[in-house]
Amino acid sequence: LRSGNVQYDVVAGGNPNLEPEKSRQGSIGFVFEPIPEASIGMDLWHIQIRDAFGQLTEEAVFGDPLAYRDSWTTNFDVATSRNYLALKLDNRNLGKSYSTGIDFNLQSRVNSSMGRWTNQLVATYMLREDQQIVPGGPYYSAIGKADPFLGVITFRWQGRLTSSLETGNWRHT
Repeated sequence: LRSGNVQYDVVAGGNPNLEPEKSRQGSIGFVFEPIPEASIGMDLWHIQIRDAFGQLTEEAVFGDPLAYRDSWTTNFDVATSRNYLALKLDNRNLGKSYSTGIDFNLQSRVNSSMGRWTNQLVATYMLREDQQIVPGGPYYSAIGKADPFLGVITFRWQGRLTSSLETGNWRHT
């Protein structure tokens, strides 16, 4: 890990103070099948997590090293017989996390002389994603952008389209 002209060792490992995550979640949805060959489904879901697992990002720790004093340790280098300042990226309870989205499922089935064709579009639209990196701290969202404090990006739309042909004992997707 490099910050400016200084290179730091990174130490990762277990955390004996890690508490279990606790969650509340719920969903409501429907499937509508106007004809036997087609169906449309939609689910609204919400997840709340308390004491979410994760690691602080390097940007957060280097951005305010005094606020994250417990993210620093020393590392003994056997080659030089010296202790060096090291960044400690252990798993920890980061705070709360809220996610809400809508799942869509469109499916069609057609029998043909070659076999049974099945086409399916599965997609998720993210409505909300808010996460804390420290308990009681501010919330960050990575929907549609790379958030430096979270270290990830969440796409507003995610999905996949599959097409399968089933003939006898074979399924080609």
